[in-house]
Amino acid sequence: MQCWGDDLYGQSTVPVGLGSVKSVAAGYYHTCAIKADDTLQCWGNNGFGQTTVPSGIGSVKSVAAGGSGNHNCAIKADDTLQCWGYNSSGQG
Repeated sequence: MQCWGDDLYGQSTVPVGLGSVKSVAAGYYHTCAIKADDTLQCWGNNGFGQTTVPSGIGSVKSVAAGGSGNHNCAIKADDTLQCWGYNSSGQG
């Protein structure tokens, strides 16, 4: 995987050892990727917990980074939705 652009919070610096990636979502100041083993890894600004992948989330099918860039939502392997990060309007 390769990223470019603003890297103020490390959001464009791909983590060492990330490995193969199936899908990526870029927030305003962070990035999340679904790895080849269907696990999720996020990096960049974590001011609202948006790069701290919830424990027990397990395998994911897809991920989206919120427009404000401070939250994420993922569809898990069991087709349930989990969101985390900034929650000022019920989004996280």
